[in-house]
Amino acid sequence: MHRLLLALALWIALPCQAEIDLKSLREGGYVLYLRHGSTDFSQNDAAMRSYDDCSSQRNLTDKGRDEARDRRARPAAEDSNR
Repeated sequence: MHRLLLALALWIALPCQAEIDLKSLREGGYVLYLRHGSTDFSQNDAAMRSYDDCSSQRNLTDKGRDEARDRRARPAAEDSNR
């Protein structure tokens, strides 16, 4: 799971700045940042006290879930092309 998150973050953060293949990424040594997909701003998450309680969080929209699925699929597709 951690490798997938690292690959996903790399694909999002560095597409124009660097060419790093997934093999190099798996070897480690990178710090990657990943932001979630689109969320529903009509939901108020100011009362959130725990990441375990989804009812107090601003959840992903349908678009956000589609973005997450697309991000998950791209590194796998790129890996299979090498």
